[in-house]
Amino acid sequence: MGRKPATRAQVLTLNFIEKINLEQNVFISEVRKAFPNLQRLSFEKCSSRLLNNKNLEALLGECPNLKSLTIIGSDRLSLKTIAKNPQLCPSLKILETKDCRRK
Repeated sequence: MGRKPATRAQVLTLNFIEKINLEQNVFISEVRKAFPNLQRLSFEKCSSRLLNNKNLEALLGECPNLKSLTIIGSDRLSLKTIAKNPQLCPSLKILETKDCRRK
């Protein structure tokens, strides 16, 4: 017998890799609405429209269950914003950043 597809509430992990085509009026902060129980989130070499200071702050403020955040290869995040992560998302236990240099 085949497995039933997961409902949005069952999705615990999302990985965004490279270019993600979002419609103009869709923002990454809407992830929380679509996946309310999200625990792990990663971004690898994502565009500035998807991952920037403003979007990251909004997203973290809206993900109360997020435990792990990985950001690899972003050139649009400031150290100041990354340092705010624990205050924005108290449930966050793991924060991994690699090759993040703001241009």
